[in-house]
Amino acid sequence: MLSASAVYAQDPTPSPRDALINEIKAYADRHVKNDSPMQTQLVVDLYRDNTVGLTPQEIAQIYEEEYTRLKEAQKPSLPEQLLPYGWGAAVILFLLLIFRDVIKKWITSLIEWMGSRVYDRLAGSRLLRGVALRHYRQALMDKYQKLHIPRSGLVGRWTCARYTSHSR
Repeated sequence: MLSASAVYAQDPTPSPRDALINEIKAYADRHVKNDSPMQTQLVVDLYRDNTVGLTPQEIAQIYEEEYTRLKEAQKPSLPEQLLPYGWGAAVILFLLLIFRDVIKKWITSLIEWMGSRVYDRLAGSRLLRGVALRHYRQALMDKYQKLHIPRSGLVGRWTCARYTSHSR
């Protein structure tokens, strides 16, 4: 059994229209590679009098679309943009990890200090006077709660002697 398959031969030479479009795209490619700004007017002027029938609008559109496509493809991705900063960020994060507890203590003490400064500044105001008095009473109770007043031996003997002398 023989099977016949259609073999499509590709034309190795592009048509004159395709060749002109490729030339226009080549200009866009060169401009992108050289970091030149878009030069639509230059390309339109170069190919305005073409023999394949491309209008100046079509030439401009082909050039601008190719330029934009190549410019977008040339932009580095986000990981590529962050690569130069990667090691620096890694070192900073590593140091933060090592000194995490110290930094926590510093931040906590800073916040407490700021809170006490604000409280000290506003404690005498009418709005916070009650709070300040409660804090004062609590501080006095905390300070004198464990105050040890020793009993003198004389007081105890005098009392005992007094009672013992009357009882005899």
